[in-house]
Amino acid sequence: MKLFFGTLNWSSSLVTIFLLSVYFLLHGIEDPLITAFALVALWAAIFAAEPDKTKAQALGLSTAVTTRYGRIVAVMPALIAGVISIYLRWWIPLAITALILVWKLICWKAKAKTMTVEDLLADTPGNDSFGRFPASLEGQLVYRLLVRGWFIGWVVLGIAVVANAFISSTWPENGPNIGNMLMTMGILAMATVVQHLDSLANFVTLGGSQSTWARHVIIASLVSPAASLLGVGLSWLIVGKPIWLIAAFGFLVPALVVSLELCSWKTVYMPVLIAAATAAIFVLRMKEMLDGVPMMLAAAVTYVLWAVLLPANVRRVNPYASGLKKWLGIKT
Repeated sequence: MKLFFGTLNWSSSLVTIFLLSVYFLLHGIEDPLITAFALVALWAAIFAAEPDKTKAQALGLSTAVTTRYGRIVAVMPALIAGVISIYLRWWIPLAITALILVWKLICWKAKAKTMTVEDLLADTPGNDSFGRFPASLEGQLVYRLLVRGWFIGWVVLGIAVVANAFISSTWPENGPNIGNMLMTMGILAMATVVQHLDSLANFVTLGGSQSTWARHVIIASLVSPAASLLGVGLSWLIVGKPIWLIAAFGFLVPALVVSLELCSWKTVYMPVLIAAATAAIFVLRMKEMLDGVPMMLAAAVTYVLWAVLLPANVRRVNPYASGLKKWLGIKT
């Protein structure tokens, strides 16, 4: 089973879970049109279900094993589509689901992939694939790493938010406690998925300066405020009013995460200052003295303050030290 989980395409799985959570949150089970779209998406997931080819090839899995894993993965969306169809007594979609699953389990086979020179060079110093970012120190060691990290962090947090809302609404007694636990796990995942100190160490090792790295980190971290503003728009559509707390969170999280990750005895003032500003914003909100757009603007001012101080702060950081992770015993 370790090999099976090692070959799963986790990004596709997260997107699937998020879409299904949104479906139930929007009460799609009561809307035939939304349910129809959900069933079509699940049928497409059955067709497309297969292990990650790159991981399967790296593990040396045979075509037969890859085919078996792909068929196992296809069972999950098929079960979900079947349960929805049976609950609504939609017998034709149930039959379609059964036919697609039978085809997947009997007729579908994973295609054998022949190793090429490019495959042999992948993940080696000879790899010339730079993805969607420029072939430069900044593009590969700052933007590619941090933008992807912030994107994954917000996707995980979005899934936790949707799951929290769904569980709390369907299970009023104990649902909020479970939902709050999921939210806490989502925030912790967001705080640990972005590796700023590793990016800094690699950037300096290859000849970059710490001040240059800091300027690009400020730009790359704007992914978080942008994602939070998107969350405000979604809350407006779903709830009927904008939740500006999401935007404030999006501005404050990068400042807190970067400051804590780079924290040392020489730079301890930075996380203390940002934490104090964050605490002041939330205390004023609890006392109903600061809310809505003014609260978001206060968080944005905190982000600007952090951005102004970051270059000088980073110059005092030893890029090869382990920062907060060393303090916590996570890294030596």
